[in-house]
Amino acid sequence: MSNDKMELTDRARAGSTNRRWTRLIPVILVIYIIAYIDRVNIGFGMGQIRESLHMDAAQGGFAAGIFFIGYLVLQVPGGYLAQKWSARKVVFCLMLGWGLCAILAGFVANYGQLLTARFMLGVFEGGVQPALMVLINRWFPKSEKGRAFSLFIMHNPIATVITAPLAGLILMHGSWRELFVIQGLLPLLIGVGLWLLGGGG
Repeated sequence: MSNDKMELTDRARAGSTNRRWTRLIPVILVIYIIAYIDRVNIGFGMGQIRESLHMDAAQGGFAAGIFFIGYLVLQVPGGYLAQKWSARKVVFCLMLGWGLCAILAGFVANYGQLLTARFMLGVFEGGVQPALMVLINRWFPKSEKGRAFSLFIMHNPIATVITAPLAGLILMHGSWRELFVIQGLLPLLIGVGLWLLGGGG
């Protein structure tokens, strides 16, 4: 192989490496920070929700917990679809569904509608993590996967720091309905951004 060809190959490898760390990992972190926010925001608005929808404590607890029942539904199918179809397309479609369900939760009129919205939010969000794992597996060689997964796990402490102030700020100026709608817009915006970013299978 000539020196020019070797240089081009080295540049291509370096570009691919930079893209993995500077584009994919930040996008994945942002996706899961938003997922955490939409998952737990019901807790911040629960007092207002119970009063508005005339729910007792048991109903409030079930409304918060039903998300995780839905979350289990697409854990395995989400990864399977990402492997067989396209991880990027699966994440994009799930984020659209997740964002719409989060927004619709802000417009519910009764307890049953809230349960449906939260359950479906869990279904859509539950498929995102396995699809993102497929992306990481495809983009990162074996020697880099440990670091990539470690960075992915960082979404938990980052999201914990962000969520309470953000929810508090929204509730200072609006109700629980605005909380759900505003935070539900985030996955829609990021999902479109991920699609426009392209690449990654």
